[in-house]
Amino acid sequence: MSIAKDAYEELCRARDALDAGPDEGEERGELFRRYLKTRITQYNRAESVRPVIDPVPAMNRRFFVMQRRVTSQVVFAPGEASPAYDAGDGRGWEPMRSRPAPRLMLGPGLSFRRMTTVLDCPCYYGTHILPRSLLDIWLRFDAAALDVLPIHLEGRRKQPAPQDYFYVDIIRRLPAFDLDAMGVFLFRQPKPYANSVEIFPTPRAFALRDDLPVDGVHLFRDANWRETYFVSTQLHQACLDAGFTDLPLAAPEAPER
Repeated sequence: MSIAKDAYEELCRARDALDAGPDEGEERGELFRRYLKTRITQYNRAESVRPVIDPVPAMNRRFFVMQRRVTSQVVFAPGEASPAYDAGDGRGWEPMRSRPAPRLMLGPGLSFRRMTTVLDCPCYYGTHILPRSLLDIWLRFDAAALDVLPIHLEGRRKQPAPQDYFYVDIIRRLPAFDLDAMGVFLFRQPKPYANSVEIFPTPRAFALRDDLPVDGVHLFRDANWRETYFVSTQLHQACLDAGFTDLPLAAPEAPER
């Protein structure tokens, strides 16, 4: 039995014991502490080996992975209302539709002349800020995969941005990963989050399924992995042709660590 499989089964036993116990009270608290201790222990055990996969699977020739974090130092403007934490990261912007456009500003040491094309969304991990010029290319290729929310971006001295900027969320989610090739498992979380799953252990490499339908698909997330998203080689090339050469893309078998 592999280390990952053994650790996964131990974690499932701790989860099942928590689910079988009371919903509240001291016993629930004790079971939850045991579950958290087991979780930390088993994640540390299972995280030791990079899976052996084909370095260039067929699907990996057609997609790049967008790195989860971009060092952009964009911050919320003073007085900006608390964000909706149930938005972005593959969930779209519906909770924010009724609010004024979010106000953001460039952080210390950043100017409109010296910043990357793709920017971080403060608080919204796995989601980015794009300028209109880049967003137009993405919309032309795969509008159905996108949910877009206008924002107000300004400089440190409140100077307006030279073009419009948007929160851009990738909302298409597909069962894209070959879990066997990656040596990982889908782990169901305990109550009350039993409808959600996570990949165990955290992938060291991505292996995309060869049978994933790709006609017309240029942007997507895996159905069970919200932390990053994938960009087709065709869309990547269109971005390069338009002069966007600094996009933080990597081959799928080498994700950000």
